[in-house]
Amino acid sequence: MAYRRFVNRRDFVSLVANRLAEYGLTVSYPDHPLLMRGPDVLSAAEDSVLAYFVYAGTGQRPATSAQQVRQLLSRLALPHATEFVLAVPNAEVTVSDLDVAMFDYVEVWTSGSRRREDRQPVGTDIQSVVDELRSFHMRRFSDAWAAPRDRPRRFDQARGIPTSELRRNRPRRRPRTDIDNGEIYAQLDDLSSRAALSSVMSDLIVDAVDLDYPMDAMGLSETARALYGGNAHLAMHHALLPPPRAGRAPDAYKPYRAAAFAGLRSEFEEV
Repeated sequence: MAYRRFVNRRDFVSLVANRLAEYGLTVSYPDHPLLMRGPDVLSAAEDSVLAYFVYAGTGQRPATSAQQVRQLLSRLALPHATEFVLAVPNAEVTVSDLDVAMFDYVEVWTSGSRRREDRQPVGTDIQSVVDELRSFHMRRFSDAWAAPRDRPRRFDQARGIPTSELRRNRPRRRPRTDIDNGEIYAQLDDLSSRAALSSVMSDLIVDAVDLDYPMDAMGLSETARALYGGNAHLAMHHALLPPPRAGRAPDAYKPYRAAAFAGLRSEFEEV
């Protein structure tokens, strides 16, 4: 019997993880120190590392900004050889070219089998483009995550225009957030819990990556060429936050570190 047309997302993730576990080490909802949210399933199966992103809906799958940012940051954070796979529950799901370009394969899953389809648009090699961007991205992360006394002044003399000006990328406006010369400035003083902090930081991460990078292979390639040529730079973004609170949560600094990976430098209010 074919897998039903609409599936519960958590059930679908479990199905994918359980099936992949037959072939190698598999983890669902893997935790990565640089990502607020990475792949749904990570598997060292079939002689390669596979990062699965699961779509449990029906019909057309339009890629949201949050989904595309999650995929791009995952590519920047995970090893070069990782293969990115979009899993869909039936062959009727239509995936846009913009969305598919972020993946190496699309797999159609049914109750008894999975079928891999190479739907990537002709001429698209997203991984090679990401490889070109990674050194610039990681250098900015290093600066954003450095202790205040160790932070270099490289961004005071940044070369060229902010990458946001290459295509006039503009994220949606949020309260207490401004954009000036390609840089985000956010002042957040009402974060009463870890959940509130994570939610706000996740939104800012989407905004920062949306501002810095166009979400298509051609635009990303143009961005990489401009960075290499010194005609553009990745802007440093800023978030003014209450001081971190000591607590028992594991990896309490993860939201700040994941934000730094997206180019957001956390600065703390004096108390």
